This record gives sequence, structure tokens and C-alpha cells, in this order.
Amino acid sequence: MDFASWLQRFLEARRSQHPSGDRLFSYRVSKEEYLKLRTLFAQSRKQLRDVSRRTGAPAECACFVLYAAEWRRREYAGGHGCWQDIFDSLQHDIALNDFERALAVERGLGYWGRKVSDSRETVPLQPTRMA
Repeated sequence: MDFASWLQRFLEARRSQHPSGDRLFSYRVSKEEYLKLRTLFAQSRKQLRDVSRRTGAPAECACFVLYAAEWRRREYAGGHGCWQDIFDSLQHDIALNDFERALAVERGLGYWGRKVSDSRETVPLQPTRMA
């Protein structure tokens, strides 16, 4: 399964064809969906790496910000964290630099009908604020 297919199924499960523009937590990602998304990233290491080099990649970016918001809600234990913690949880052998991550977040939030300016999304480990 690819990211676009996962997103389509995710939205269909919520009786929607398009994102509503609501905060990400309002989608109520199930544990099974969260784990499937993690597995999807682990199986497709190359795709997120290419985010900054492509003009598109909305599905990968949308899944990334949704995953980051859920990771924060489910697994963040407090203290000084960083985006690398999220990448590590994805079993990704790469990390995006600040520019690439910001671009991925901007594109991902755009998919969900959100803006970085609405959310403080570029602040490390505050992905639920985009939600």
C-alpha cells in the first residue's frame, strides 16, 4: 500500500473524500491506523527523503504530519525532545534537515487544509498544535 491509498482509506473510514481543514486530533486516529502508518513509513524509507526534491509528495507529507501529531499524543514522554525522536520511531535511517522538514510539514498541513502560521508547526515536538 502506498501513502495515497492509505490516506484515501483513512478518509473513507470517516465518510469523507477530502480533508475537512479541522485540527488533526479531530480525525481520531485509531491505534491500528497509527501502527499501520508507522509500518508504511518503515517500508518506504526512500519516499520521505525525496520530499524536498519533488514538487508534489502531498500524500507522504500528509501522512508524516498526521503521524507526528499522533506520535506526540501517544508516545512523547516530556522533556527535551526533537524531531529526530519521531524519525527514530519510524525506523527511518535518515533525518530531514530543518528546511526539508519545514517543507514537508508545510506540504503536509496544506493537504489537511491547515497552515503552519495557524499552528506553530515548526516548533520541535509540538505537532499536535498543527492538529
